[in-house]
Amino acid sequence: MLLDQVLPRWHHRERHSVAGTVPLAAAREVTLAEVPLVRLLFRLRGVPARPTVLECVLSLGFHVAAESDDELVLAHSPAWGRLAMNLYAEPGRLSTETRVLLGSRRARLAFLPYWAVVRPFSGLIRRLWLRAALRRARLG
Repeated sequence: MLLDQVLPRWHHRERHSVAGTVPLAAAREVTLAEVPLVRLLFRLRGVPARPTVLECVLSLGFHVAAESDDELVLAHSPAWGRLAMNLYAEPGRLSTETRVLLGSRRARLAFLPYWAVVRPFSGLIRRLWLRAALRRARLG
């Protein structure tokens, strides 16, 4: 996996997946109109509206760190650490994994309350994104 090359070590990790054959393109093309709750969560976070979920994530400071036919890895490196997430399409499954590597003990301690609040919503966004990609793939 390309994610292992971009961020092989981490302090926090979260994975989600859906069963079904879903091309990576379906996940890349999911629009905010397909996932209204995701649009609302991004709006509450102050993210300007973009056409796709992927474009919203990129507007948060992520960039494409690696890409292949079946995997897209996005990364972000704020001063306190590194974040990476992927979308990975394999036969019968589409998944996403998020990894966080923190730069110091102080950053690790400061990150815990933030992650406790943000993690459920971040996970919800990724689960809804995967489900929308599955619907998109089934509709052809």
